[in-house]
Amino acid sequence: MPRKLAASGLVLMLAVSGAAWAESSSPSQSPSSGEPPLTLAAARSLALARNWELLAARAELDLAAAQRIVAGALPNPQLSATLTSSSSENLAPGNGPSGSANVSAIGLSELVEIGKRGNRIHSSESARSAAQARFEFARASLDAAVIKGYVAALAADAAARINRASAASLARAADIAAARESAGEISRVERDQVAIAAGRFEADTKSAEAAALQARIALQVLLGVADPDGRVALADDAEKLRPLGAALAARALEPATTPAEPDARGDVRAAGHEAERTLAELKLQKALRIPDPTLEVGWQHDQTLPSPNSFGLGVSFTLPLLSWNKGGIRAAEVAHDSALRSVEQTKARARSEVAAARAAYAAAVARRSLVYDQLLPKAESVQQTVAFAYEKGGASLLELLEAERNANDLRLAALGTIAESLSALADLAGALGETLE
Repeated sequence: MPRKLAASGLVLMLAVSGAAWAESSSPSQSPSSGEPPLTLAAARSLALARNWELLAARAELDLAAAQRIVAGALPNPQLSATLTSSSSENLAPGNGPSGSANVSAIGLSELVEIGKRGNRIHSSESARSAAQARFEFARASLDAAVIKGYVAALAADAAARINRASAASLARAADIAAARESAGEISRVERDQVAIAAGRFEADTKSAEAAALQARIALQVLLGVADPDGRVALADDAEKLRPLGAALAARALEPATTPAEPDARGDVRAAGHEAERTLAELKLQKALRIPDPTLEVGWQHDQTLPSPNSFGLGVSFTLPLLSWNKGGIRAAEVAHDSALRSVEQTKARARSEVAAARAAYAAAVARRSLVYDQLLPKAESVQQTVAFAYEKGGASLLELLEAERNANDLRLAALGTIAESLSALADLAGALGETLE
């Protein structure tokens, strides 16, 4: 009968562990700040609205738009006016009437740029296009990071729940073993083995709970929470999120892919626009060798002259005798060459990241199929068989504990593979500059 009692306690342990696995995909029960549980859709929306890095990218886009306005502005004309008054005693005899004499002049001048404004506008438009492309890539990368962070927090919470349930079950089994050892039914070694197993699960539980808290804090950071503390409950579950990105998942596993597919992502397009900007800057530096004339028109009224009113036209410009802007042109040439190399480097990096993400996703799907569909059912079957055999006296305590440990490890591994496949798919979407639908 004591043997039956101990077996019943351990079978209860297995039942609780199995229940924890069955409920591991349920919504997170992590500490909450009183707010409703957070769905993945809500998390993605919050990140787009509040993430610090995305806000900085949006500010860069606004700045580029303002610089486009500056580049297209025309120089303002300059207006000058003078009034000179002198007494009659300073005038030569016969040059004017007695009393005071007034000389008034009004002039208007305008700088005329030759071959510069168009290049400035082209440069600023390219800069704005580059900022827009960088913003789009940052948004896609952030969306992928939020999905990964949410899935990681889900997996960490589920792992903590499984470990917590297993630790509680083994703690009860350790109490039963201690009672049996006191009654002289089992040896002290057997009792200690159960206690050690219970202690290991307790230690694993502490680590899993800490990891879950860290995962929720990391998610809050992505969402732009000012004071992240991990007190957020997650509403979705891993099984519910499995259909996410089904179209990309099917495309990712196709053998035939387009090699130039990554070239459309934001950072590659931004590099191309940056090369266009540096080319416009080079043309601008060359245009600076041409002096810009200043056209002038004026009217003068001089009472000392027989015809007091006069009009005039004029032009002035800098003589390019000492400087031909060679330094500016050379610097612009170096910048343009560097931008062209950056385009090729960015394309190569994008293609390598897509290839790596595609391979990682295929491997994650294969691992998920192996662990979730093959190994876990076998481990749970072995666990149930060994538990039944132990109850009937056909298996040792060590065999029972080993079977439980293997099943628990595979439950955690199965959860990990679900999260891993979703994270790998998010990585692939981010590498392509896309968002999962």
